[in-house]
Amino acid sequence: MAALLAKPDRLRPTPLGDFRHALRQSTRSEHKALDHRLSKLDITTREGLAEFCALHLACFERLSLRSDHDLLPPLITALIADLAALGGAATRPNAADPGVLDPLAVAYIVDGSRLGTQVLRHRWAVATDSQVRAAAAYFSLPFEKTRWPATCQALSRVPVGSLRARRIANDARRLFDMFNAGARQIA
Repeated sequence: MAALLAKPDRLRPTPLGDFRHALRQSTRSEHKALDHRLSKLDITTREGLAEFCALHLACFERLSLRSDHDLLPPLITALIADLAALGGAATRPNAADPGVLDPLAVAYIVDGSRLGTQVLRHRWAVATDSQVRAAAAYFSLPFEKTRWPATCQALSRVPVGSLRARRIANDARRLFDMFNAGARQIA
């Protein structure tokens, strides 16, 4: 129970007043750290894309043991295919078990990662290496435009300051921490 109440000062109502915005604010440092680590990977090269895929595969596989989020199986399948296309040479980081997770925390991370993938797809698309271009499964997965707004609406309905809000925020931070720890292993 104490873990659920950790860092309540990081979960304050925002000027916009809803939990989605409070969650974004409370996970900002973990999210920024992950974005910084991922930006160091050159996904236009075999090594950089392989490390990117290995990190995501390790974390999504670990997450799939704790969640039945419907995007995890196709994401995992695509990452396995891309690593195979790249020769499978990347070492997968050891992703820590995040423990029991609120489904909305998982949706925040997984559905949010699909938004980030849209940005990264443009970086990957300029690759000139034919093997990198052949590793297209992950970046070619369809993007469901209604998924993120639905996740945001669900998060906005969670009362700020509630026990569930604190649990979601703590779970989201643990998931960012899992990705960040994996990224540190490959950097």
